[in-house]
Amino acid sequence: MKDLITGLFVCCFLSLNALVAQDFKETATTNEWAVRSGYMEYNNSTVIPSGLPGFSTSINYYFQKRLSEVYPYNFEFQTKLIYGYLMKPEDNNGLNKPYHHAEISVGALWSYSIPVSKLNIDVGGGLLFNALAGYNPSFKFNDNYFAQLQPYGNWLLMPSTTLGLQYQFNKIKLKSKFIFPLCVGGFYQDYQNYPYLENNIPSYISTPNTLAFCNKYTAIFAEMDCYIPLSLSSKRKTDLKIGFYIDNTNGSINYIVEKKRNIGIIVGVQIK
Repeated sequence: MKDLITGLFVCCFLSLNALVAQDFKETATTNEWAVRSGYMEYNNSTVIPSGLPGFSTSINYYFQKRLSEVYPYNFEFQTKLIYGYLMKPEDNNGLNKPYHHAEISVGALWSYSIPVSKLNIDVGGGLLFNALAGYNPSFKFNDNYFAQLQPYGNWLLMPSTTLGLQYQFNKIKLKSKFIFPLCVGGFYQDYQNYPYLENNIPSYISTPNTLAFCNKYTAIFAEMDCYIPLSLSSKRKTDLKIGFYIDNTNGSINYIVEKKRNIGIIVGVQIK
């Protein structure tokens, strides 16, 4: 009986793969460049306890390759360079702190595609690396250089799960992608210890001190895009990308509360 059930499961799995593979007969490679621009809010209970709003901009690159000519296994590499300028819009008698906020995000994701009529579902996971830092060049606190800058920062590795939806409407493609970190590990600023360790800053930052699950660090990275065909080259398919994104994180690690929201529009080009 157990062998019969196993045999039926294998047959169903192979039949499903054969059905799915009908739409994935060729190995495809996609390159995509995009610029994001929008609104950012950031709160760090040690350095920016009341939170600061501002604008953000970033440059994104995506590379995607289908790993099999028969089955729809996909690999995606993505990187983002983000800059934010955070400052309260009103004057607070010299206490207004303009912060320069910078981030780098790099990720490798693997997924499996399941087409359902005109809808394509991508399910998978991977690993993200995210590092952020910020400082205030004008706030004067005391003679300590690092205290004057009032910096903050962390770097984290994030094993993540991903879900993608894609719908083809004539020649226009609608696509959405959601990434959820399951846990984080790396360096996370300690409450009121940094930036006052002036002589140990490099070793302090480079030493991992954190392992936390999604109950301590909850994040979602979401993007909804529309791809419109362009005729820039007769040899390669080129699409204009217009979309909307939202990145939202809420962390409570090492006695520091960190909240961040980055939301805006994205414009780019995709080449196959």
